[in-house]
Amino acid sequence: MYLLDTDGNLTKIPFPPGYDVETDFKYPYANYLGDGKFEVLQGHSEGRKTHLTSFEVSVDSAKKQLDVHNIHPLTMTLSEDFAITRTLPNGENGVIDKSGNVYINRRDLSEPEQVGHIEGFSADNFIRMKTPGREPKFGLRRAGKIEVRKWNDPDAVLFSVDVERSACGSPDCDVASISETYGK
Repeated sequence: MYLLDTDGNLTKIPFPPGYDVETDFKYPYANYLGDGKFEVLQGHSEGRKTHLTSFEVSVDSAKKQLDVHNIHPLTMTLSEDFAITRTLPNGENGVIDKSGNVYINRRDLSEPEQVGHIEGFSADNFIRMKTPGREPKFGLRRAGKIEVRKWNDPDAVLFSVDVERSACGSPDCDVASISETYGK
């Protein structure tokens, strides 16, 4: 792991004590949890389940090390017919199955929580969205528009935006992702 300070200096720091650096799995290794705390994950997959160990840490910049506050297990589960999976804030994971059911793997639950359903869902119409803050969102292409929805309330359309298909001369042009920004 590396620590980047405000002056741009990069320092290699050790993983938390007890962390197995040889693990390889499909989730990000570090997530910001808020209040200056991060989690560093290790885990292994067994079929649709990934068993994780979360090391909740804060950075001691003076000592150039991680201070461990908590270590606990958690499991992330994919449905058998998942179509989309995305990492969400706070180390959670969002899943949409082929039928349009939307689930969130919460850190404190053993099974995914179903949070909604998207009628007429197709993975081909899903657009990932980079969202600042703690309210993750995603987009869906729908009849000349892009609908924006929250992962925590996917049944409701927050807003929609018209899409001008003739703005690009190539038939390969399309929206690959959306970034939400805040004005100053």
